[in-house]
Amino acid sequence: MKVFSKQKFLADPQGAILVQEISALKEILEKADGQKVNEDSKLRLGKGDLSVAILPAWCEERRDK
Repeated sequence: MKVFSKQKFLADPQGAILVQEISALKEILEKADGQKVNEDSKLRLGKGDLSVAILPAWCEERRDK
């Protein structure tokens, strides 16, 4: 299964810039880390109308437990 990886998000230069510019994004990343994602996944977590579209580069494969 594919899951969102906060570590991969922060390693991406675009992701790192987003975190610097959007303070609410830090909280969203904490909640989203390890969540299962699919091809058209968007996260609607955190504050207000802020949502994040998930890029494949920000995901990792994990085995179901």
